Amino acid sequence: IPLRERRALEKAGATQPWEHVPWEAPSSSKGPEVPNTQALVRQLILSSSATTLDCVAIDMPLKSHELFNYSLLSTVKPLSHLSQSNAKIVNLDSMPFTISDPEALRNAILMAATHFTFKVGSLEAFEHTFLFHRIETVRLVKKWLSTGDLTLSSAITKQIATLAYTEFCSGDMQMAEKHLNVIYALPCRTTDPSNPNSKTRDQELSDRYFLLTSTFIHGVQTVLHGILRAEDSTEDKNSLSVSNPMRLMHKWYKSEGQYLHCLKLKAIRLFSTFFILPDIGARLTDVYSASIVNSLRKVTDEFYNLTEAQKIHDDFWRTGAAARVYDAVLESHQTSILPTDHEHETISDAEQKTSWCGLVIAAELFLEQVVVLWRPFTKEIYLCSMRIFQRDLSFALQKSNTPEIAELLFWESFLGLMSLYLHEKLGDVKREPGLKPFFERIIKEQSRDMGLAKWEDARRVLLNIAWPLDFSEDDYVKGIWEAAIAD
Repeated sequence: IPLRERRALEKAGATQPWEHVPWEAPSSSKGPEVPNTQALVRQLILSSSATTLDCVAIDMPLKSHELFNYSLLSTVKPLSHLSQSNAKIVNLDSMPFTISDPEALRNAILMAATHFTFKVGSLEAFEHTFLFHRIETVRLVKKWLSTGDLTLSSAITKQIATLAYTEFCSGDMQMAEKHLNVIYALPCRTTDPSNPNSKTRDQELSDRYFLLTSTFIHGVQTVLHGILRAEDSTEDKNSLSVSNPMRLMHKWYKSEGQYLHCLKLKAIRLFSTFFILPDIGARLTDVYSASIVNSLRKVTDEFYNLTEAQKIHDDFWRTGAAARVYDAVLESHQTSILPTDHEHETISDAEQKTSWCGLVIAAELFLEQVVVLWRPFTKEIYLCSMRIFQRDLSFALQKSNTPEIAELLFWESFLGLMSLYLHEKLGDVKREPGLKPFFERIIKEQSRDMGLAKWEDARRVLLNIAWPLDFSEDDYVKGIWEAAIAD
């Protein structure tokens, strides 16, 4: 190994990555031994297709070629879920771009290491290679941050989202959240100068990178919390040693959570592909709400049919309903990817579609506020999500199809306002004082335009989308709505 690379590996990970100090780290601790891992590594090394990639955009030391080849092998399966046009884009065009673009190639290697960890429960076989590419990514992001260039916001978000994914799947959950917190602090240009009623392409990409990552991380954290409770463990997820979370998760996934495990692997496989879509001829469009809304309805029905004892022991996570929500989030994102030369949608189709970002955030808030399956969001991740939510609702309420999706937009807006009451009590919204007045105003305007004179009218709209028939907090949320519409 060249001296420069050996020194980098010796220093890997000791300080916080965004501190303005030299990047240093403790010696890495090896994860638990996992059966069949070495056999898989030998299979990758013997495969010659990756080792012939000499003309690539970055240094490929250690086992980089093997990891990149693993990324190619693991990308085949999920492409069957894409539409024919989507699969054509990814299959035909992504390889040359990935090899020639430094950031895309490094992302592919990091996500391959992440997928490997999640699949076998340990990164021991590729630990040094992973550390090398993670260090190089951190260096690149710190360099970009130092320029203060607003045009780099999307690129920075992309890299930080990858780092958050990789840290989390390596077991360092606190570091993953710190990475996401950096995204909240990034300045950005939100509107398209040519169309002030829509986001720039880069902003839409940044928002989706953040949401795909934060949804994944927060969902898995909630499952891990449930696993610890089911085992009557007194440990908090943040107090676990770095190797323990993935060991616990892997054990549970291989026994009771196999469906959820398949979805997580699918998400990781698709993640690096999503990064390169704009560069290989694709665009992101609005989505149909039915798949996500229907999955939330099933979650609500199953959750309210459990006994209190079952809820306490987190039996809900064994039913598969929660996994279906995440699958719907991924599926809707995939179906929103279209080639740039795709023929325009018909007006009737467009009328039924809505913002993917707004719908996903509303689903997250539903799981946090209504069925209360998710633990409360951390402050920065919540505020970043709400900033995206506010932006998307502002644009959605100005579109020509607003009357056709009025009930859905009211449901989304009300979940946003409901969440602000909780997070205001937690002291989370002091840095964003404009959020609550915004949501109160749009709830008042929507209620007026839709003729919602009484709480029963508003509740009927919520039930038409996704809402418990017998909600224990009905009086509480009624008070929130009445306060918003008061003169």
